Amino acid sequence: VMFATTDPDARFALDARGPRARVDADGAGPADLTLTLSAELAERLLQGRLDVARALRAGELRSDRETGMTLAVASVLSALPRIGLRPRNRGPVGT
Repeated sequence: VMFATTDPDARFALDARGPRARVDADGAGPADLTLTLSAELAERLLQGRLDVARALRAGELRSDRETGMTLAVASVLSALPRIGLRPRNRGPVGT
């Protein structure tokens, strides 16, 4: 997922595929989905505190994909804080 934030303007990509999520701070590679939103909303999304459907309807969050795909991906991103990761992002606790 590519995040294109405003206020401040920045780009970064989050690859949550596979056993380890990783961030590309340059946001240079291709992405399956690009979300455009304020930095504040990006923070709330990654903390699992954003009502994504409301933000899409209000135009506060824009996506380059259809609403269904955007909501599905956002639900996975919103769940990341609840997964309880071990230090160094090695996977869920207890595995």
